[in-house]
Amino acid sequence: MVNNSAKNTGINRPRVRNDTCNDPVKGSEDYKTMYITEMKSDVTLQNELANFLAQTTANATELGVTPAEVDLLTDNIAAFEAGMSSVVATKAAAKAAVTAKNEAAATLRAQIASFAQTWRANQAVKNSTLADVNVPPHATGGSTTPATQPTDLNFTLPTETTVLLKWSRNGNKQGTVFNVQTSPTGTGNWTVSKITTATKATFTGTPGTPIYFRVIAIRGQSTSAPSNMTVVWLNEEAVELFEAA
Repeated sequence: MVNNSAKNTGINRPRVRNDTCNDPVKGSEDYKTMYITEMKSDVTLQNELANFLAQTTANATELGVTPAEVDLLTDNIAAFEAGMSSVVATKAAAKAAVTAKNEAAATLRAQIASFAQTWRANQAVKNSTLADVNVPPHATGGSTTPATQPTDLNFTLPTETTVLLKWSRNGNKQGTVFNVQTSPTGTGNWTVSKITTATKATFTGTPGTPIYFRVIAIRGQSTSAPSNMTVVWLNEEAVELFEAA
């Protein structure tokens, strides 16, 4: 007796368009079954393997397949599945690696661009030094707009030991260099602690130690008056903030 179990599984086989035969379900539309021997796509083949193994096992006697052959088929399917999983994982890892590389490249390019902008705006940096680091020389020609005094220097505290300074450009053009200066007393001994073309800077302080800040703008040979002074006092137990006028 012929085993008809494979015909009654209700499994939807992959089908492709074929203008030579009619699908019994679709009626007027022409389709044909895509047999497992015709499946070129590994994904399509993978989706059919569970049914193929189940039906081969169920109909082993009729098909003349021995238990050893079923075992070998099972092993081959397992090896194929493992290979497919490895390919999927490798593709995912490669995609993640490319994404990470692109993000790192964007971060690096932004840092280099920021360096170049800062160095080119600082006339104290020689063109020969810019050439050494493969950065374009200082722009030439035209008059340099004098630097104006930065204003509204203020701060926030992202953490108890981190100070985020912000200030107003006050008319200074893009590319103006800002020297952020610090002092232990606010009355002298000012030191340039950071040079930037942005209007913000981050510093780390020691609890129990006051830090006085001010900002000076530099454009070409022109140096502005200092901004308003701000002092931050980081306390051992709590953060106490004071701003000097």
